Amino acid sequence: MVAFVGVYVQEKNIMENKVKDYSLAMDLNGTRNIVLKVSEETTEVIKDSDGNKVEIATDEESELIRNIIKTRKDLEFANNNYEFADSDLIDYYIYEIKANQAKLNYLIKMAYTI
Repeated sequence: MVAFVGVYVQEKNIMENKVKDYSLAMDLNGTRNIVLKVSEETTEVIKDSDGNKVEIATDEESELIRNIIKTRKDLEFANNNYEFADSDLIDYYIYEIKANQAKLNYLIKMAYTI
């Protein structure tokens, strides 16, 4: 992060000024040149909510995650359709909501066992 009072970098949840003598009231007689070089190198790091690095998921775990996401979308879709359903389709959407809730509960239990 570049700010008007310095160049700050986040380290351990603290923003630290990396150019400590940089100030707003510098002499206008001289100039300062700051060159920032951007690395072309990229790495993907996945972290959990606590900031700990998460290992890459196996194929089985990835498939389980995809199924959970799909089932949640199906459940949301069924809930939305139930709200605006014709009287002939209300029973169908109730069945679909219950089926998706049961499937989602099962998949979440499976995720805890892996």
